[in-house]
Amino acid sequence: PEGYAQTVSFALDQLVELSDGEVGIGADGFYINGTAATVSSFDGVRAALAVPIPGGIDVGGASISPPAISPYNWEAERFSTRIVLSGFVPNDDVRSQLIAEAEKLGTVDDQMLLGSGAPSGFADMATRGIQQLAALSTGRSTLNGTRYSITGRAMTPEVFEAQVGRISAELVAGFSMGSNSIQPPE
Repeated sequence: PEGYAQTVSFALDQLVELSDGEVGIGADGFYINGTAATVSSFDGVRAALAVPIPGGIDVGGASISPPAISPYNWEAERFSTRIVLSGFVPNDDVRSQLIAEAEKLGTVDDQMLLGSGAPSGFADMATRGIQQLAALSTGRSTLNGTRYSITGRAMTPEVFEAQVGRISAELVAGFSMGSNSIQPPE
């Protein structure tokens, strides 16, 4: 068919970005399945599939998984009304959930990347980490695998007293407390 050579070249370009997988052209069009070799490979393949494929053949199917990440790190940092989210999330739904939670605190700077390998309960623990930043004027909530840490400055003396004991009690099952360094207000 017309455009076949261009589509084959495109398919091979995408295949080299996968650590394992397959590409092909079938009755339904071009298909690609596999796991991206790197985060940038994952982003690149997704971007390439978001526009018309060279040769004019339709995408019949695409299932690309992000690469496995270890250790699985994530962070939310509060600078007054600016929240920076960084590290890895398992999918776009969790990304959206975390952004929506952080928007309750201020303007969000999303620097998160997709990666597989999130520990069980990741979305719930990351959400709680953002929620705990609400009581802080500045602070950082981090996940390193299943280890949770929080640092920052409480908004009021009352919040300081309430927050210090509450944090460990709100850990999601399977997570452990790393550092809990909440400081009283200045």
